[in-house]
Order: sequence, then structure tokens, then C-alpha cells
Amino acid sequence: MQLLKSLKLVHYEHSTHRNPRLHRRHKLLTKLDEQLQLARNISYQPTKTQFVADAEGNMQQVQRAKRIRRWWATKADGTVQLTIRYGSKPLELAKGKNAVEIASEAELNWLEHWSRYVRLWSRVNWMS
Repeated sequence: MQLLKSLKLVHYEHSTHRNPRLHRRHKLLTKLDEQLQLARNISYQPTKTQFVADAEGNMQQVQRAKRIRRWWATKADGTVQLTIRYGSKPLELAKGKNAVEIASEAELNWLEHWSRYVRLWSRVNWMS
């Protein structure tokens, strides 16, 4: 009892505030990683876990294929236009420009450079 009296007791307040910037960066990085996997392996198909009721009403955990839309499109001349998207909207990389044109699909490693840039930018801004 003497020990409890010697301690300063307070009410624990759980931090429910999440930094929205860091949340958006994390979401962008996970999507960039998915696109990078898709660029490296065209048959890449991530899965998501869902709970589905069977005929008797019991909930079963099922793995389903997750739909991924490519962020790049190949034009008729063989060049590739790559957009960086947040949700369904392409991000504007410069005023009025929302795509990067690269010579071929073989150069889609540009996604890796973008991912490194976002990770580095997150660290620098987290420190400041």
C-alpha cells in the first residue's frame, strides 16, 4: 500500500490521433509496392481475406483475388505513360502534367525510384 501512495497515478489516455499525412504516405507506398510487383511479374495477383457465410450461416475465412489496375498504358508507338495514383485519381507531378513517359515497359523500374523518393521524403519530414 505504501508503494502505491509513493507513485503518481494518472488516467491513461490512448492516443487516437493518427497523423493523416503519414497515413496517406503509407497508403501510397503500399500501392507503389503493388505496382512494382505487377511490373516485375505480370501474373502477380495479391489476395485479400474475406469472411463469407456458408449454406448453414457459418462464417468462413476465404482468400480472394484482389483487383489491381495498372498505372501505366502502352501507346501505339511503344512508349509507356506511367501515372502515380492516389485512389482513383492520378497525382499531378507538375503543373498540368500527371504522367511520365518512358521508352518501354522494360523501364518500369521507375516505380522503384519513385518509391525510394517517397520513403526518403517521409523520413526527412518525420524528423523535422
